[in-house]
Amino acid sequence: MSFEEKTSPLIKEKVIIVLLDTINDFKKDIKEKTQILYGINERIEKITWFNDLDDECLMLINDLISTAKDLRSTLIRQYVAIGFLRAKGLAKDEIKEFKNAIDEFCYKFNRRYYGKALFNRLLVASVSYKMNLG
Repeated sequence: MSFEEKTSPLIKEKVIIVLLDTINDFKKDIKEKTQILYGINERIEKITWFNDLDDECLMLINDLISTAKDLRSTLIRQYVAIGFLRAKGLAKDEIKEFKNAIDEFCYKFNRRYYGKALFNRLLVASVSYKMNLG
């Protein structure tokens, strides 16, 4: 491909169209993930409020809690990974809604599984946090 072909307006237009299509696909994917996450929040909330469960159900719920911990970590890593897009102003609303879904998931998870111990966990975390005042 010659220099003239590379710099022609038609090629540039195709590149821009591909970029915009990619951004639109990304926005759609983030919206879908956000809806799935809200659905997971709702289902976990319903499942974990049952009483009088047998040992097998308790083991399954324990596995669910473990999986939820892994999911929480994965979601936070995903949000951090797409931070540069948010900083550039791309898909701001979709990323903000995704972050809200992650926050809701983490809040419900912490409230449900740490309950009364949550204050003590926050106290220990705040006391042991090192401030970098450099």
